[in-house]
Amino acid sequence: MSAPIEFPVEGILDGEIRLRLRTDADNPAIVDACRDPGIVRWTRVPDSYDDATAAEWAVESQRQREAGIGLHLIVADAASDALLGSIGVHANQAEGRADVGYWLAPQREVAGS
Repeated sequence: MSAPIEFPVEGILDGEIRLRLRTDADNPAIVDACRDPGIVRWTRVPDSYDDATAAEWAVESQRQREAGIGLHLIVADAASDALLGSIGVHANQAEGRADVGYWLAPQREVAGS
C-alpha cells in the first residue's frame, strides 16, 4: 500500500488557474458540467450524473488519495474560484501504469479572457 498523497489545502495557483481539492460546495457545478453531452461522450462520466453520483465520486476520490493511488483535482478560475473542469490521475500499480483524465466545462470562461 502506498502513502497518502498530500496536496496543499490552498491548491496550486499560476495567476489565472488554480488546481485544488474538491469540496462539497463544488457539487452543483460539477453535476451541471457533467451533464454536458461532450463530457459524457469523451470521458468515463456516466450520462446520468447527479448529486448522488457526485457524492459517491467524492468518497472514491478521497479513498484513492488516502490509499496513495489517485489524485483528483478541481480546475478553478483563480479570481472567482468558479469551476472550469477537473483533472485526475489514478495509478494502476499491478500493471505499472497510470491513467490521466480531465474534462473542461465548456460554458465556463476564465475571468479577464
